[in-house]
Amino acid sequence: NNALISRDNLEYYQRSITNFNLTGNHAFGKGKLDVSWILSPSFVNVDEPDIRTTGFDNFDGIPLIRPAVGAEISRIYRYLNENLVTLISVFRKYVIQSFFKQSNFISFTLTLIS
Repeated sequence: NNALISRDNLEYYQRSITNFNLTGNHAFGKGKLDVSWILSPSFVNVDEPDIRTTGFDNFDGIPLIRPAVGAEISRIYRYLNENLVTLISVFRKYVIQSFFKQSNFISFTLTLIS
């Protein structure tokens, strides 16, 4: 069974990306403890409410819808929504009592993704 199939797509989609940054630094204990944070929400939306694909079998020059040979109608719906990322970093300074009196710090990072 030889079939010459052509397909037509009818699509509508809407996309949006929104992002902003808000940062802050806080020092506690006379500079021994630093807290730095970044709030950077990114809102990504993709809305494709209806994607229609129509296949036609060109049988003797006449377009026919014949699902048996793959010429059929299909519909797809898609929606994507992604949101927030937050980063919090905590730095704790300490001094090593040694010959060089070197100042070091310990860093802890907490990342919240929702």
